[in-house]
Amino acid sequence: MGNKQMLSQQEITELCKETGFNTTELKRIYSRFRKLDYFNRGYVTIHDLATIPDFDKNPLGDRITRVLSKEGSGIEKNTVDFREFVKALAVFNGTSSTLRHSSAEDEKIRFLFRVYDTDSDGYLSREDLLLVMKKLVANSLTDAQLQSIVDKTIKDLDGDRDGLLTFEEFKRLFDE
Repeated sequence: MGNKQMLSQQEITELCKETGFNTTELKRIYSRFRKLDYFNRGYVTIHDLATIPDFDKNPLGDRITRVLSKEGSGIEKNTVDFREFVKALAVFNGTSSTLRHSSAEDEKIRFLFRVYDTDSDGYLSREDLLLVMKKLVANSLTDAQLQSIVDKTIKDLDGDRDGLLTFEEFKRLFDE
């Protein structure tokens, strides 16, 4: 998309088809994206994403921005261009036509799995879960209580008993 001021009609049509957003919604999202793109580069960085209101209040805001920016294939490392940005929003909006082959719910769970996978190795280890749980509960539970929750989660979901959760094992949390 480069660093231009407006989307072409062709880009709007393509993105509407890909994401399920209508033209008005897409233009509003583009306007917000451009506000994040302070230097008019055509992409946003992890630091730009971190300025989104309420991300600083979300205990997982830093993990969410890292996952979004890692998934980006922008010019610079850890960047997201508008197309990637709007596709990520479409997953959470449940409107994306790219979700025909997998449900919108699966894509949300897959994104959450990547947020929990703090070392990005494709598995959730005890350490991954403990790090995220500490962020979520702050100081409301002791380390021993957190460790107990993590151990029980691994025990209950780890089908192959390797001490790691795959996406399919993690997804069982949401199968009810």
